[in-house]
Amino acid sequence: MLNKQFLSALGPFACPVMALILSAVLGSPANAQLLYSFETGLNGFVPQGGADSDYIGHTQSTIGATNGTMALAIETGTGFGRDVVVNETSTAGGPLYDLFNTVSADPSQYTLDFDVTFTQAGWDRVSDPGGFFQINVFSNSDSVQGFEESFGVVNGTPGSASFVAASMPASQLSLTPGSGFYQLGFGTNSNHVAGAGGEGVLYYIDNVRFTQAPTYIEDLLFSWETPDNGGTPVNEQLEGWADGFAGQPYFHTRSITSQGATDGASGLLIESPQAGFAWASQFVLDAGETGNPANQPQIDDLITRVNGADRIAFDVTFTDDQFPGIPSYLSLFLNVSDASGTFYQSPAKQAGNPVSGAGQTQTIEIPLSEITSGGGEPRRCRLASGDFLPFCSRDQFR
Repeated sequence: MLNKQFLSALGPFACPVMALILSAVLGSPANAQLLYSFETGLNGFVPQGGADSDYIGHTQSTIGATNGTMALAIETGTGFGRDVVVNETSTAGGPLYDLFNTVSADPSQYTLDFDVTFTQAGWDRVSDPGGFFQINVFSNSDSVQGFEESFGVVNGTPGSASFVAASMPASQLSLTPGSGFYQLGFGTNSNHVAGAGGEGVLYYIDNVRFTQAPTYIEDLLFSWETPDNGGTPVNEQLEGWADGFAGQPYFHTRSITSQGATDGASGLLIESPQAGFAWASQFVLDAGETGNPANQPQIDDLITRVNGADRIAFDVTFTDDQFPGIPSYLSLFLNVSDASGTFYQSPAKQAGNPVSGAGQTQTIEIPLSEITSGGGEPRRCRLASGDFLPFCSRDQFR
């Protein structure tokens, strides 16, 4: 599901969120074409070795195996850097080069998928797990665009064990038919503090593959095009978005803007008054004793749509003027709850630097498989029927 969403920037900062959408899969994708499963070793992956590398080490491991019995363990330092890379060349040839070459004929028809495992022991190696941990994917070939890098393909939850089934469009890779080489690599961006002996965070990758891209049906949730009724005390164009949970350190200021609109002529402008961490905006439907029974059909409809979706997506644009906050990064979180009290939360999604990214629109997608409940056995978001349904956004920035 895909909808126009809101965005916040560093304190204070502002950003319009465009269409919030749900996406459901239409039809079944073809079988995946395996690239690397690390059953026989490192499969050609070597340290990236550049000045921009935060690599510490990598090895074959039984931890994190999702295809066979082995995976690739990578230890990485703090900050932004590139860890490991593999090259498939036309000179050496072979089935993996041929697979890259096949996908390069029409990358829009494929996704690059891989599984990532974070363990508690992998976080416990460092003095402080920090507030964010991203895995980036970089690639290169003889294509006109040359080197390409996709940021935040995976968002770990610092300090907590988790599993992420990562997927990105193959069209974001550097691919061209008949290239002399195809290069694929993994890097990270984080703010953890190294262990006493210089230890970094360990993460595990397995089952790297190309998959025929599924076809999605988009279902718009919010686009902020509803006309305002001047005869009421509320602005109907906000479509029900208001302050977040009680007791938060701050709330967003919300208004309607045309800047960055990607569906229709309007988006939701979110302004954050300070740096920090808060559930600062939310949308709530209540048909119970404290609400309006007339909301029940809309609640039932939204529960059905969310439970049938594969992912939530929204478009984010930072405004040009972030003064005086001058934030350096923005992390976004999404929460969906139901009448049973189950709290489903996404991991941090990095929206980038609000200053250097001013005026640029990006689409952030959150698979429903990543929106999970807490506790000992996290569960994928699946809403129970009832008379209460809140969506809430949280931001963290500095």
